[in-house]
Amino acid sequence: MATTAHERGRVDFIQALRGVAALAVVGFHARGALDPIHGLGDRLFAMGFAGVDLFFVISGFIMVEATATRRPDGAAFLIKRLARVWPVYVIATIVHVAVRFGLVTYLARPANLRALGKAFVFYPQAPHGAPFLGFAPDDVGWTLNYEFAFYVIFAISLAFNRARYLVLSGLFVILLIIVPLVLGHGALRLDPYGDYHLRPAELELTASPMMWEFLAGVGVALIYRSRFRIASRALRRAFVGVAVIATIAQYLTHFRCGYGITYMGATLVVLVLALALAHKEEPLRVPRWLLWLGNISFSLYLFHRVAQHLIFRLCWGTRLQPQLDRPSYFIVSTALALGFAQLSYVVLERGLSERVRAAALRLCGR
Repeated sequence: MATTAHERGRVDFIQALRGVAALAVVGFHARGALDPIHGLGDRLFAMGFAGVDLFFVISGFIMVEATATRRPDGAAFLIKRLARVWPVYVIATIVHVAVRFGLVTYLARPANLRALGKAFVFYPQAPHGAPFLGFAPDDVGWTLNYEFAFYVIFAISLAFNRARYLVLSGLFVILLIIVPLVLGHGALRLDPYGDYHLRPAELELTASPMMWEFLAGVGVALIYRSRFRIASRALRRAFVGVAVIATIAQYLTHFRCGYGITYMGATLVVLVLALALAHKEEPLRVPRWLLWLGNISFSLYLFHRVAQHLIFRLCWGTRLQPQLDRPSYFIVSTALALGFAQLSYVVLERGLSERVRAAALRLCGR
């Protein structure tokens, strides 16, 4: 019997999606510079924030793939994820603050020190204002609060070995259904825009409907690894075609424009499922440049605002200031962001983070 793609362990399409998600977010934050070209910025990137939703779905998928073929160890899993994310995030945040505000000026205010402290332990800045719950000092850090909360929940489920996905589902039922019904004054929603008024803020975060996207990603990965398959090539291609067209159509028309599973999240779940089932039968070919973009996607996500603010500060008050509202700003800031991301990937992700992970695992006897 022929082996399927998932048995061969290649998920290049996921890397490609990560690259697309990161680039969409970069475009979203610089879209104003393209608007002089017949409103091109809003046309192409007004929905670029949906890259966050795609990241969340992908995260759920990757966590299943990363733990499916080895003995579950929740503590080791959490150490690896924290080592992967935390050092890069801390450095990116410090650089962002230094470029945007000036480090000394920023650190002089106690409120800013508290904001940094919360950010560095992945704690929401505020218990209200869903789904953001306050913006972290680096603009995009609010999304990492959700990521790390999911890592903790997933790590807990790993302790139950073969029953981990049953336990994971149970934990999500408790957090996303029971907690809102019991502690949220009987409210229950899939729309992430609205507070449950839960305390502490971490409970508001873990009960947020944004968390459904991680669970959906887990579900897609379990289907991908199951015996379920679409044997017909024509049917697979039709499914992928419909999913891609639906995603592009919603993205360009701004239909259901917003974060969460009830907005573009559901469409992205279907897209990932369609690509996964197609890839399961025959590996999807991904261009090398898109794989590269996927590899640097985390650093690109964290450092793109550094590049954008740096260009802004260098040009403000000079003869180049008018360029900040023109396509040249989009091109130069995006190129600089890609350069920063590549440097961060080599020095921080492949260097510092891997050394931190190895040291932490040794320290914990794993």
